[in-house]
Amino acid sequence: MRTQKNQTTTSIFRPKVDQVKQPNKTCTCGACDPPKPKLPAGMRRLKIQQKFITQVRSSTVVPMITLAGEWLRKSGFEYQSHIIIIEKEGQLIINLDTA
Repeated sequence: MRTQKNQTTTSIFRPKVDQVKQPNKTCTCGACDPPKPKLPAGMRRLKIQQKFITQVRSSTVVPMITLAGEWLRKSGFEYQSHIIIIEKEGQLIINLDTA
C-alpha cells in the first residue's frame, strides 16, 4: 500500500490533565519526589547510576559516576589529563595529577 506525499494525518484529541506531583513512598520514578534545593555556584548534583559488569561465569552491578561538561574545562580538567581520586567516607576528592 502506498502513501501519498501530501497526505494529512489526523490527530487524536487528548485532553490536558493537570497532575499535581505529590511525594509517594511507593513510587521510584523520581518524578514524584519534591524538588531538591538549588545548590550554590560551583556545586553540582549528579545521580549515581548503575553499570553492569559481565564476566565469563557471573555478572554484577556496580555504582558509576559520569562527569562531563564544559564546567570541567573551566575548572582546569582538560581531556588527556590524569587525575588522582582520594576516597573518604561520603566524599570523593578529585585532583589533577601534576607529577
